[in-house]
Amino acid sequence: MMTSVAFILCVAPLLVVTGASASARRSLGIAVFSGMLASTCTAVLFVLSFYVLLRQLAERHEAHPSDTSKEA
Repeated sequence: MMTSVAFILCVAPLLVVTGASASARRSLGIAVFSGMLASTCTAVLFVLSFYVLLRQLAERHEAHPSDTSKEA
């Protein structure tokens, strides 16, 4: 998370760049900034949701152990 935020903040100056070839740099900055922002927010939501799902499945598995573990 910290790496993503640091990268997003380091790309932020490209959003307000002026001078030679500013439009090319600005368009690149907008694409990278918005892409990283969207992917970071999406990843946070999906990773947390996936963790909760796996935790619930693990708890359900612990509550109902399989029949294959019984001795013959």
